Amino acid sequence: MLGRGSRGEAESQPCRAWWHRGGIWGAAAPMASVSQDEIQQFHRDGFLVLERFFSAEECDSMRSQIQGIIAGMEVPPHCRTEFSTREQEQLQAQGSSDYFLTSGDKIRFFFEKGVLDEKGNFLIPKEKSISKIGHALHAHDPVFKQITHSSKVQQPGIGGEGGLILIHGEVVHKSELNSSGSSRHAFTFHVMEAKGTSWSKENW
Repeated sequence: MLGRGSRGEAESQPCRAWWHRGGIWGAAAPMASVSQDEIQQFHRDGFLVLERFFSAEECDSMRSQIQGIIAGMEVPPHCRTEFSTREQEQLQAQGSSDYFLTSGDKIRFFFEKGVLDEKGNFLIPKEKSISKIGHALHAHDPVFKQITHSSKVQQPGIGGEGGLILIHGEVVHKSELNSSGSSRHAFTFHVMEAKGTSWSKENW
């Protein structure tokens, strides 16, 4: 899932990824390039920041790919949904929208507040209207699939340009509205321990 958080231009912004982890580190998921102190910090604080995780080339490839995806974006006006994390707004806008509810295995587009008129027409250029693209970039787009399933994601190391934030699945967190003039680009994906666990039927 790619989240923007505002309406700036992609090429001028740093590359950042959020990795939500549902389980814990252990024998099933060795982290050879992460120190014991960092693992302890992760368990203590619920998150860990790995700076310069992605290379400049990987960041450029993700930015370029997203620009192409947005350029080819075709969303019928009646399916254009303003994305919200607030429960009542979700029920009003997203809960009644099959476009959102059936997006778990697809690449679909959700928009910032105030960028659509009452008929779903864009009030600003469409490339500046995106709140997030979800929810299966990691499954269907070749660039994001390769990065998500790369060996260094399985065993994080340091030495690139873009940062990676690991967030434990039990940590409640959110991102406030970005009111600056620059987009806050982030590629978010969720990782779950496969051994001895099952995915909730209430989740995607």
